Amino acid sequence: MNYRYSKIDIESSNDNPPMKHHIKHRFSSIYFTDFYRYTMNKLYEYWRAFTITLFSLFYNCHFDKVWLDTIFEPIFWTVDHTVRWLGPAFVAMVAILTSSVVIIFYIIYLPLIFYTWGLTWIAFHLVIGHWLLINITFNYYMSCIVDPGQTPKNSLLKIRTVCKRCMDMKPPRAHHCSICKRCILKMDHHCPWINACVGHFNHRYFISFCMFMLMGVIYVTVTTRSTFMFHFVQTTFYRSTSSYLYIFLYQTSSINVENSINNQNESSILLENSSQIVHSSINWYGAAVLYEFILCASVIIPLSILNIHQIVLISKGETNIEVHINRSERLKLSRKGLSFINLHHHGIKGNWYRLLGLGQPGVSFIRSILFPSAHLPIGDGISWDLSAHCSITKKNDDIVHL
Repeated sequence: MNYRYSKIDIESSNDNPPMKHHIKHRFSSIYFTDFYRYTMNKLYEYWRAFTITLFSLFYNCHFDKVWLDTIFEPIFWTVDHTVRWLGPAFVAMVAILTSSVVIIFYIIYLPLIFYTWGLTWIAFHLVIGHWLLINITFNYYMSCIVDPGQTPKNSLLKIRTVCKRCMDMKPPRAHHCSICKRCILKMDHHCPWINACVGHFNHRYFISFCMFMLMGVIYVTVTTRSTFMFHFVQTTFYRSTSSYLYIFLYQTSSINVENSINNQNESSILLENSSQIVHSSINWYGAAVLYEFILCASVIIPLSILNIHQIVLISKGETNIEVHINRSERLKLSRKGLSFINLHHHGIKGNWYRLLGLGQPGVSFIRSILFPSAHLPIGDGISWDLSAHCSITKKNDDIVHL
């Protein structure tokens, strides 16, 4: 270190005390500054060495943000194992709740419809109710059992990406599911209610199930509303409009009132027994009515939100995973003066046609969508036809081809 003072200057300053004091002060100041710089440089070097060593334990330069996944790995592990074990319980819950709604409707409301409504409304309820029931059952069953699609093993595919979890070739739009422990073709999300992933081959069944289920609960809620209001609101209007329920319960009761009627007081006993029959039946029927209406009405809003979310994503040509990836890419390109274009967006009509499998031989909207059909979607889920806007364009109209 150069302290800018020679030995001669220091010796010559011995005869001049003020100068000697100035040189000593200057010497100490320069020494402290150099020592501070040296110390800070060493600390920075040690910190860099520590951070590089720490990141080297779990960092891979070929993947982005691996350190974040590593930090949250215990949380991911807990959630994955919990969902994996609770999956069958969720499927059983859907089956039990749906079956209970159908059974109550058959036991209480369908006979009430036959008794109180005309032939036209009876035919309407029979056709609409069973059409919804068949579609809900079929699409839910197919959502659970149809494989969403996985990458073929040992296949010679022109794929340039590798899954960081299973280290297998990963086609475009495929993602690894930590619950299923494999890569899923065009993975949307893992749904615990079907205990499976929603992917390329069962996405149509899932969205059809959600839509038909929403229509089903709305139908049941509207149909049971008057009976529910009669039991638990007790207004004059609903008393008069639902008075048929008392007559229906009386005539369908299994108790034979006539066996307990004496010839002398026939009218009084009939009135008393019929009142007991009606009130005892109302207690059981009231609980069933309350359960049916509240269960169906409470899931209308969640199902509506889910359907709207899925409809928006499908219309944009994205999945639940791709919407986050595309948002991040759009932000990165906007900083560079580029605009992002989704290569899998074929327009609203084109996106729905590819998902629903329309345009294939023997596939039509009425026969294959409004009614149960096991046809496949368009494409194999491995190679994708890109949209007509297969480029990323600069804001100054320059084109950068992918």
